[in-house]
Amino acid sequence: MIEIDGSRGGGQIIRTSSSLSAITKKPIRIKNIRGARPNPGLKEQHLKGIRGIKEITNGELKGDKKGSREIEFIPGDKINSKVQVNIRTAGSIGLILQQFQILALKKKIKLTVKGGGTHVKWSPPVEYISKIFLPLLKKYGYKGNIEIKKEGYYPIGGGEIDSTLDGRKLRDIVIREKGKIKKINGISKASEHLKKPKVAERQKKAAERYIRKKIGFEEPEIKSAYVKSPSPGSGIIIKAETEKSIIGVDEIGEKQKSSEEVGIDASSKLEKELNSNSSVDINTADQLIPYMGYMEKESEIKPRKITQHIKTNIEVTEKMLNCKFKLNKDSIKCSGRGNI
Repeated sequence: MIEIDGSRGGGQIIRTSSSLSAITKKPIRIKNIRGARPNPGLKEQHLKGIRGIKEITNGELKGDKKGSREIEFIPGDKINSKVQVNIRTAGSIGLILQQFQILALKKKIKLTVKGGGTHVKWSPPVEYISKIFLPLLKKYGYKGNIEIKKEGYYPIGGGEIDSTLDGRKLRDIVIREKGKIKKINGISKASEHLKKPKVAERQKKAAERYIRKKIGFEEPEIKSAYVKSPSPGSGIIIKAETEKSIIGVDEIGEKQKSSEEVGIDASSKLEKELNSNSSVDINTADQLIPYMGYMEKESEIKPRKITQHIKTNIEVTEKMLNCKFKLNKDSIKCSGRGNI
C-alpha cells in the first residue's frame, strides 16, 4: 500500500492519487488529509469524488466520512463505464471532472454529476474545463465532451452536467511555446436574478475594453448569457487561442465586487499569461501533471511560474507512476512513466 502525506496540500492530493490508484490498481493510504488547512479533513466534494472512484472500480474505501483525516482506498479489478455523482452542496463539479478525466486515461467513461456548483471559488469552472483544458488535451488525442444541463452557483449549487471522457489515445504532451495570438474569445454568464442590472453584459464589456487597451488585441469575441440557477451568481472565462496552445483564465462574481471588476480581473490574468514566456496557463499546467506522468515518452510544458500546488501534484504523480519530473526555471519535463 502506497502511503501519501496529505498535510502539504488540499483536495488535489486526493483527486490525483485516487484516480492514479484506480488506473494502476495500487492501494493507497492518505494520512493527515488537509492537515495544514484551517478546517482539516475531508469535505463534501472530496467525499463525493473518492466515493465515485470507489463505485466505478468496485473498490474498497475506509475512513470516508466528513472531517476524516485518513482514508484507505483499494481499487477493484476493473473500471466500469458509467458513474453518477450526486452533490448536495455547492461543491465544485469542476473538481469532480478533474478526477474522472484522469481515470479516463484507462477507459472511456460516461460521467453524470447532479447537484454542485458549476462556478465555485478556488476551483475550475466547468466551462474552463470544457472550453480550455479539454480542447488543449484534444490536440494530443484525448476525446470527450461536457454538456452543462443546469448551472449552479454558491451557496445552493444545483448544477448538473453530462460528460463523456476518453483519454486512451492521448499522446506525449510537448508544448514549448504558445506562438502568436490568433483569437481571443470567451463567455460572460450570470443567473437570471442578475439580468436587470445587466451583470453579464457589464463583465463582458469591461473585459473587452481591457483586452483592447492593455493586451492590444482589437477584436475579442466575448458572448454574454443569462441562465437559470437556484442561487444568484456570475462568472467569466476568456480563452486566447494561439498558434501552438490555448491560454485560459476565469473569474467569478462575488458580493462587494462590481461586474466591471470581474471582467477587468479576468483580463488582467490573461495579460500576465500572454506577456510571459509560458506555453500554457498556470492552472492548465497544474492539471496536466498526471497526464505527463502517464505518457510513455518525454513531455514538456512551460508555465508562467512553478507553484507549490504544481510541486505537490508532481510529488504525488511520481509516487504513483514511478515517473520522474525535472523542474527548470521556466519549464517542466517528465521522462515518461515507469512501471504501471
